[in-house]
Amino acid sequence: MERMEIGTVEWTRLKETIVSEFMPGQLIKHEWLWAALRLEDFSRAEFGDYEKPADLIAAVKKADIDYMDLMSELRHELLVERKGLLVNIFGKGYCILPANEQVGHAFDKFISMVNRLILKTKLIMNHVPPVSAEQSKIDRDLKAKFSLHEQMFAGMKK
Repeated sequence: MERMEIGTVEWTRLKETIVSEFMPGQLIKHEWLWAALRLEDFSRAEFGDYEKPADLIAAVKKADIDYMDLMSELRHELLVERKGLLVNIFGKGYCILPANEQVGHAFDKFISMVNRLILKTKLIMNHVPPVSAEQSKIDRDLKAKFSLHEQMFAGMKK
């Protein structure tokens, strides 16, 4: 079975189906999406069905990557074309976020990403091997600039 291709009539029909058949907040199960995207079902696969066990593992990995790629594009297109944000419900599937939650969700994601980036930047800046006096002065200036930005974001909460 060949996976669904982006940009085909079937692809457009899938987007229309999701928007028309699933209400905002309603779960769209991974299994439904997997089948709709025409990805191979490995639920009954056995190692004996393949020449080598590694072939089955490779096929499952490829299907997982295909699913992630297709879902990434589907999420993007639904957001841009239909103004519907498809969010992942870990381990279960996706749902279209209700419109009144979309901006708040985006802001929460922004704050979360900024906080993670601040922590990562501090870790890197605080674990620098010895450098020349000239480079040390440049580094201190950059750390001071970073500290200003860190303080600015410290007060940002929802």
